[in-house]
Amino acid sequence: MRGLPQVSCAARLTFALALLCAQGPAASAEAQSDEPRHSLRGSGFASAPSLANASENLVANRSDLDLHSEHRLDSGDAVQLVSQQTKPLPAECLSRKYAYFRGKGTAHCFAQLSGNPGVAGQACECPQGCGANVTWGHASSVTFEAWIENSANRAGCSERSVLITTPRSYFRASLGLRTASGGRCTEGILAQVLADSWRTYQSAVQRGSVHQCIHQASLGTQYFHLHTFCEAWHGLFIGHCVQMRSESEAPRLAREMARRIL
Repeated sequence: MRGLPQVSCAARLTFALALLCAQGPAASAEAQSDEPRHSLRGSGFASAPSLANASENLVANRSDLDLHSEHRLDSGDAVQLVSQQTKPLPAECLSRKYAYFRGKGTAHCFAQLSGNPGVAGQACECPQGCGANVTWGHASSVTFEAWIENSANRAGCSERSVLITTPRSYFRASLGLRTASGGRCTEGILAQVLADSWRTYQSAVQRGSVHQCIHQASLGTQYFHLHTFCEAWHGLFIGHCVQMRSESEAPRLAREMARRIL
């Protein structure tokens, strides 16, 4: 069983700030910034001590799961399932280099965690590290744990962990995914990350239905990513969410999500 990466509470909170969208009047101003800032107000963030406690509880609650053996998931079945129900992805959708070099912020970290060739050979900028011990690898994406707590305990869901799944290919937030290659990448990439995140959550967190969410087109970290968390929690996320109850739903939910990216 692998434990959670050991990073300071301050580093966790710094990383967490870039993972959720700002709420209230600040949202429109932040959408115009290079790397949007995010407010803690009403966002469901835990205090630094409870973040540390949550990390310990995550490990304790997974005693029945062999995370080490599941760490490198064989996503061949998922890729085959998705490919059978969606149009083949153009090659350029799978080989886009990271190109958002406006400061080495969270987008840069996501590129490093994703193994994007645009940041190959650069020093790690992620507070939790960039090694294989902090990600679950898939054929076209990676998944890692977000250093935040959701408010699941208030909605009847005991598991607080939030997973982030990013494609290995770079898209500048959801708007970049919608416009890349004339829109030909959108549904295929969405279907892949939906299936990959589903498999990871079922294997490494708990079995059951989940919420799958993406940020609004101009908000959030400027590297497209998908949030995955328990089915019971939804209300504090600013963006587009779907409920997923089986891996076979990935192509249909991808089409639904694609229509919501405006």
